[in-house]
Amino acid sequence: MADMINSQKMPQPVTQNEFQHIVAKMNEIFKKDILSPLTITLGDEFQCVLKDIKSATKIVLAIEEYCIFRNSKIFLRYVITEGEIDTKINRKIAHGMVGEGFAIARKSLQVLKKLKKRFWVLSDEGNNFKVYQELFVLLDMFYKKWKRDEGELIEWLLKEKDYKRIASHMRKTPSLIWKRKKSLEIEAYQSLKKLFLYAQ
Repeated sequence: MADMINSQKMPQPVTQNEFQHIVAKMNEIFKKDILSPLTITLGDEFQCVLKDIKSATKIVLAIEEYCIFRNSKIFLRYVITEGEIDTKINRKIAHGMVGEGFAIARKSLQVLKKLKKRFWVLSDEGNNFKVYQELFVLLDMFYKKWKRDEGELIEWLLKEKDYKRIASHMRKTPSLIWKRKKSLEIEAYQSLKKLFLYAQ
């Protein structure tokens, strides 16, 4: 479950259209990971049911990168939780389902707002979800540091190892691109992303 931070201050309807586009894009990309699709519920929130914790983390990372790369004004807070769903899972839309899982997620999202944090991972005792929680704390340090007006550069740095090619594409000097790669700590971020794959 996730909601948009300071949505009441965001320009409408442009933001709503962008939010709808992001949700639709994630549903398309991660179709195999989704049991009930990302569904906008209150205009500035979405909820969904996913196969597992790895699916959830993949989608959260993808949303964050998507917003950064496109210099989006949308900032989201997320709750990833594990819990029972008493009704049949709706495969077409994440509406009409009830159970402890949804209740915990909804309550946790409200607590998260008060704490002014963006990521919260919860699970029943015995599951190693605490590792994910700490990884998200580290992840958010990058997202706070990175300026979204540098989204195009960050996208290129993440997908292209040859900084000279990036410099040519962006019409910048190779030395400048190399310095930005170091200052943005791209390699550290990529290593952190890999840890999500090994956390469980």
